Amino acid sequence: MNKRSRIGPLPIILALIAILVTALLYWGSAAGSEVAAAESAIQPQVLNGRIITADRADVSPPLRDIAVPAQPAPEGEATAMRDLNPPKLYNPNVPFVPTALIQDFFGPTLIPTPTLTFEGIDNLCGCLPPDPNSDVGPNHIVEMVNVHFAIYDKSGTELVAPSEVNSIWSGFGGPCEVDNSGDPVVIYDHLADRWVLTQFAVDTGSHECFAVSTSADPTGTYNRYAFDIGGFPDYPKIGLWEDSYLATYRNFGATFDMQAAAYNRDKMLAGDASAETVIFSMTDAFLPLGIDGYLPVDLDGPAPTAGSPAPFMGLLPDENGFAQDALAMFELDVDWTNPGAATFTGPEVIPVAPFDHDMCDGDRDCIPQPGTAQGLDAIADRILHRLAYRNFGFYEAIVAIHTVNAGTAQDELAGERWYELRNAGSGWDVYQQGTYAPDSNHRWMGSIAMDGNGNIAMGYSVSSDTVFPSIRYTGRLVGDPLGMMTLGEGEIIAGSGVQTSAAARWGDYSSLSVDPVDDCTFWYTTEYIETSGNAPWQTRIGSFTLDNCNPPAEDDFSIWTQPSSQEVCAPAAFEYAVTAFEIGDFASAITLSASGVPTGYSAAFAANPVNAPESTTLTLTNTGAATQGSYTIEVSGVGASTTHTDTVNVNLYTAVPTAPTLTAPADGAINQPVRPVLTWAATSGATSYEVEVASDPGFVNIVDSATVDNAIYQVSVNLSLSTTYYWRVAAVNACGAGATSTPFSFTTVGDGTSCPAGLIVSYSYWEDFDAGAGGWTHSAATGPDTWALQSTNPSPGSGGSNFHANDHDAPSDQRLASPDITLPTGATQLTLQFWNEQAFEDPAGSGGCWDGGILEISTDAGANWTLLNSELLSDPYDGIGDNGPPAGVPMWCGETGGAQPWLNSIVDMSAFDGQTVRFRFSMLTDAAAGADGWNIDDVRIASCVAPLNNYLPTIIHN
Repeated sequence: MNKRSRIGPLPIILALIAILVTALLYWGSAAGSEVAAAESAIQPQVLNGRIITADRADVSPPLRDIAVPAQPAPEGEATAMRDLNPPKLYNPNVPFVPTALIQDFFGPTLIPTPTLTFEGIDNLCGCLPPDPNSDVGPNHIVEMVNVHFAIYDKSGTELVAPSEVNSIWSGFGGPCEVDNSGDPVVIYDHLADRWVLTQFAVDTGSHECFAVSTSADPTGTYNRYAFDIGGFPDYPKIGLWEDSYLATYRNFGATFDMQAAAYNRDKMLAGDASAETVIFSMTDAFLPLGIDGYLPVDLDGPAPTAGSPAPFMGLLPDENGFAQDALAMFELDVDWTNPGAATFTGPEVIPVAPFDHDMCDGDRDCIPQPGTAQGLDAIADRILHRLAYRNFGFYEAIVAIHTVNAGTAQDELAGERWYELRNAGSGWDVYQQGTYAPDSNHRWMGSIAMDGNGNIAMGYSVSSDTVFPSIRYTGRLVGDPLGMMTLGEGEIIAGSGVQTSAAARWGDYSSLSVDPVDDCTFWYTTEYIETSGNAPWQTRIGSFTLDNCNPPAEDDFSIWTQPSSQEVCAPAAFEYAVTAFEIGDFASAITLSASGVPTGYSAAFAANPVNAPESTTLTLTNTGAATQGSYTIEVSGVGASTTHTDTVNVNLYTAVPTAPTLTAPADGAINQPVRPVLTWAATSGATSYEVEVASDPGFVNIVDSATVDNAIYQVSVNLSLSTTYYWRVAAVNACGAGATSTPFSFTTVGDGTSCPAGLIVSYSYWEDFDAGAGGWTHSAATGPDTWALQSTNPSPGSGGSNFHANDHDAPSDQRLASPDITLPTGATQLTLQFWNEQAFEDPAGSGGCWDGGILEISTDAGANWTLLNSELLSDPYDGIGDNGPPAGVPMWCGETGGAQPWLNSIVDMSAFDGQTVRFRFSMLTDAAAGADGWNIDDVRIASCVAPLNNYLPTIIHN
């Protein structure tokens, strides 16, 4: 269906102007500072790989003869394929920054309706998620979903009915034949007119399985390979390069690492049993592992220059501990005559407009559906399949997409952030970017591609409280205003049902491909819901073209200037690379000029005029007193009959920034958390800040330091109790670091038994459970309730009995609630204290926690509960829950291996002074492995009071 814009022509024009102005302001004021912050935090490195030769190889019988038809799974709760997540440097105290460059309207031009749609594979596996993807060749379409595949002709007629993926390796032997593990990917190698089908095999092995067709017929014979990668090579993504098949993995072996790989394409096409892969492992020593789901490029159209390194790209969100929102670019360089010399280099940090990728605080079911409280998985933490690459001759282009929160911190809205990057020989740079969120419906799980003309399309899922999960698409034409999807929205199919499984999984990916026959028909494959049920997903395959598919070329030119923004400290000179591109048979000379040059600078071109395609250098040289500020420079090219322009920015500085003024904690503050949040007043002219925390006033013993983009920082290590620390901040810009602030000091919370001079500890409540439950109650919102008193593992406090809950290997939410407790009024250092011992499922691979515990408070007799988080003084939460009831919840999940010995936890209660409250400890578990569980003892309310007649501290003991 075609959709018209919701606003008239004048508002559209004003909205387009607003987006363009926002983009210019952003690149002028923010991008430069982000460059400095990023480069100070992450420096490119070179990694060497390891070579793995296929441990099995053969040529298969025709696939049409060995494919095993899929059998529908029994009805019941869907099997959720475990979604392992790498450890992230998640910082929940990063202040919310709204996503920028939001297009909150439909493009004004109608988009063409689909040329064809037909039904793909549905949920025969009884599993979640489906992982739908497909690719298109001259005569065929091959679709793969979790554990099944099918082959169609281009009218949608089935040639091979849905079949088990591992039957591709029937008779092959080993894990590839035995395991039907999932995460399949199909690509069409248009350079060789071959098909590449892949799946990992991890039930009985640690393999990546490849099948490369021996002809253009995907139903025929295949060269089959098995590569034992080791570990658990999760979330494999495959791409085509001129000399390699590329791959990325999130490998959960003995230690977690992100992996990049190149497979010897020539040998695999030839059926050579000695085919090898070279694999590179990124550990924390190479790159902080907050990067996730990075992808290899996948080639469309003409091949890159022979021997060119292959790009890979991932996200660097500030919520994961990075200095700013950015893209991370890598290059894999391999010569298959000497694969041992292959290298993996990066990251090159490419700043982008701010985005909030923390949809629903990391929850796994935040996309709403009509008529049900069960949401769907947003997967807003990664770039989504495919990372489409094109070589236009004089420049290379990559398009990428990921889901972001395009709403507010309180009212979130899933939208699609997209990018076009270009490289004209001097490195990758963002050419355009935007955030597509045209109305109040959520759009997510997208895939993006570019046709041979440079038009861009993207497909995605859409859902809301009023829209059933459906499949839509949009696009833009080359030459349209940058940063916008200028076409309206089309629909491949409208959903009419909802998914009710608590697993909530959706995706994990989809695919938008370009037809190699005309290089401009897009084919999109993803899931939707027709009939409501537990996991009733279906897939749909649809094609569409944009209006100028294969238009006649007009003789013209375009101008592109790099970098888009930079920082300079006057009087230094600075340069831009200016490239003129030819369109059609343009042959006239192009005269260049520059306007908007900063005060105190002059501009000159190394060559002027130029003939497209040709590059030159624009140099800006200091000629006198410069004025600090942000400048937009317009580069113009005048041809025989047309003029084209491009704009770039420079943030010019004339001095280092002044010293910041610290604000909180106040100087000399006491009773501070072991991971306090430090804030200071933003300094004019600062692009980043250097923060130091020391245990001595001379800052000899630095215990924590960081470079941050904003005037806030949470200490990243747990400081010692009852210890005084000192902190200071220096502001930084292109001229360097300014003077440091006047240092402040703070003292961390004590062990709960000490008070300021003249005061003593008073306990207004103490329950040690030695005489029974003491009015505490327990229940389960999900799963069994195992809270019970025990005396076999006494605490270091009172000993005796304590409450224990089991860490289940099934979803559970087990709750232990206190009776009403009235807190003292006007108390000093009012705290809740309790002893607890943690033995949770090992959180390794979760990105935070698998199972864990939380603490909540109610001020209305249990009608409503609030998570206690910032109030935790001595033992902050360990991470964010990943699956099931724990999903998206900050929680304790133990230290090494999920275990934490008995610990006295202290929680600030000053905000609840004088109120009657209840406390609730909740043990949350997912559907996988369990552990011993959680023990709670000696729950106390403590405060500091003046001694009365030398009486002993007051204890009310239940």
